Amino acid sequence: MNNSVRNTLGIIVGVIIGGAINGGIVVIGPMIIPPSGGVDMSSVQGMSAGIHLLVPLNFIAPFLARALGTFAGAFEEYPSRPQTRPTAQRAVQING
Repeated sequence: MNNSVRNTLGIIVGVIIGGAINGGIVVIGPMIIPPSGGVDMSSVQGMSAGIHLLVPLNFIAPFLARALGTFAGAFEEYPSRPQTRPTAQRAVQING
């Protein structure tokens, strides 16, 4: 397969997998760690009215969603890149 097609497909699949993991954790997060103080997280007005009631534990799910989604997308995309070994000349150019 052509390298540019392979790279493009790898990036598209990586974005889809990363987005799915990100969205899944964002949806499931409040079910695992419910918002404290009965904050209504279903609307912007409810979130802005009760943001001061949230504790740092409530922000773990969005943080993990972003981190794990990005990691999974990059981890999936990495094997699609062409593998080249750096020659001694390239290693000197990179390090020096």
